[in-house]
Amino acid sequence: MVSSKISLVESIMNVLSSEANLLRLLNLARRNPQTMLMLEDMLYNVFIHLGWTDADTHSYCCRLFEDEVIELANWEASLVHHCMPQPGLSNLKVAMAGRAEQVYAKFAEYLKPDVHVLDLGGGSGEIAELMMTDGRKVSVADVRDWRRSSAVRFVKVHGNSIGWLDRTADLLTAFHTWHHSYNPEELVKESFRVVKPGGRVIIIETVADTLEEYLYTCFIDWLYNRIFHYEARPEDKVPVPCQFRSAVGWEQLIMRLYGLTPTVSTNLGIYQDLAPLHHHLLVYDLP
Repeated sequence: MVSSKISLVESIMNVLSSEANLLRLLNLARRNPQTMLMLEDMLYNVFIHLGWTDADTHSYCCRLFEDEVIELANWEASLVHHCMPQPGLSNLKVAMAGRAEQVYAKFAEYLKPDVHVLDLGGGSGEIAELMMTDGRKVSVADVRDWRRSSAVRFVKVHGNSIGWLDRTADLLTAFHTWHHSYNPEELVKESFRVVKPGGRVIIIETVADTLEEYLYTCFIDWLYNRIFHYEARPEDKVPVPCQFRSAVGWEQLIMRLYGLTPTVSTNLGIYQDLAPLHHHLLVYDLP
């Protein structure tokens, strides 16, 4: 009974999974008081965390849903340049402090020593740097080179192609990464393709179990990646295609592709105040 219910939610999510759906969600909030209240409550908590006053937060929420959203990129630019309270942006770096250590603590016990690790979607390489102990060599694979340190090797990702030879990495990690792909099934295949036999894949994914949670997750993922980390050039924008699944949905996908069940499957709950989303840890050991 549980699996059939999850499958139904999963199928609804798949129908809605496209970046264009963000326009539908944002405009739905304008017309649906219950949806608007849900999103504004989330915004209130996030903005208070960034240092806004109650009055500023309420004023900003009203402006956010005041007009119909016609074109996403232009609307994002308008919010950032004209509506976003600058104190919040200046507090962003402070609010993000310690995030890498927080994520690292969730999976560190599953790392192996003296291995070559590929961190898919590793961004600045802060988590990769934390993994560079116990004889590990760590490379970051991403669409752009955001590394802070040259000690971490960079691997260019083109679309869903990691660009490494088959079975090259001893261990692959991907944290909050798969849902940024427009075709996550292909990225999952790439993730497993580059790992050696007997290697390990460690995943932390943002998950959604209900349609309401899915809509909420889509919205906050957009806010975090497109507003808090705004990029003007289209090619620099982080993809937000709403490709979220439940934890069971990711497990079912990997079972279908490889016949594998996770060695570890753990509900991590919500552990980030700035991006209060539901996360799940999956560890796979390859035969």
